[in-house]
Amino acid sequence: MDSSSSCVPPQGVPELWFADADVVFHAGGKIFRVHRGILSARSPKTAVTRINLPDDATDVYHLFLAIFDAGYFESPLSKYPISVIISILRLAHKYDVAFLKRRVVTHLNQLFPTEWTDFSDLMSSKIHKFQEGEEHEIFPLLALGETTGIQWILPAVNLRLLFLPLSVLFQLETWNALDTSQKQKYLVNREECIENLVHCGNWLWSPSRESCLSVPQCTARFRFLRAGGSWKLRPTGPMCCLCDACKQHMREKALESGQQFWGDVPLYINLDDWNTLRDAKDRFSKMFIASAVAPSPP
Repeated sequence: MDSSSSCVPPQGVPELWFADADVVFHAGGKIFRVHRGILSARSPKTAVTRINLPDDATDVYHLFLAIFDAGYFESPLSKYPISVIISILRLAHKYDVAFLKRRVVTHLNQLFPTEWTDFSDLMSSKIHKFQEGEEHEIFPLLALGETTGIQWILPAVNLRLLFLPLSVLFQLETWNALDTSQKQKYLVNREECIENLVHCGNWLWSPSRESCLSVPQCTARFRFLRAGGSWKLRPTGPMCCLCDACKQHMREKALESGQQFWGDVPLYINLDDWNTLRDAKDRFSKMFIASAVAPSPP
């Protein structure tokens, strides 16, 4: 440990410093004074007093606030930064805080759906849109999706990262924090997705013009789209300068090819097929519903 940093006293977090509490946790440069009874009731893995936590102080901060402040982290009716959701997922899983993990996964299911229509609607609307730059924060989910047993979010996670330029990606702190094997796996999966998305976009090379209202203008626009990379095409992609008939044609073909591509995305990233992933998602939901209604032991 650096001698200069060891001389700096840890800072108490006002929101998580209760004068009548009976245990102090130390994580990074932060200390939290909280009630052992409440914490142990929420997490069976924290029943014994701990002083030093090996976790990131920011993660501990969000976890403790979610436990001790009922209004801090609520249902998906409220929006939260993806970094907060990831912090809580990381430690809620690690310390077996079941009610928080369930709530986190409910948020993630909204952001990373398993149905093409839901994903398409998500990408073409302002609902659950990330803030500027926030999409860069989802890289930790590439690993957490596996380690926390919620692999069904990974196809949508990978697709939401697919259009991020590599020149930007390599500069991101969240990317550089991944271990080498995770980076290699992501890049291989990304290449596989792009290659197959190109094939699904082959319709761009022979657009229908039976009802086109401006053949020269629309032909030039389709050429521009092809030159720019048909694999980047999305239902809400650039459609200016197209006539109304070609816009409608483009929307329909983009949705159709997107559905075709979506069906095999799990296979492109070496996961089980969609049916298996959706079954796992359903089992997770039913497991927590059952635990919520189960009678308490005498």
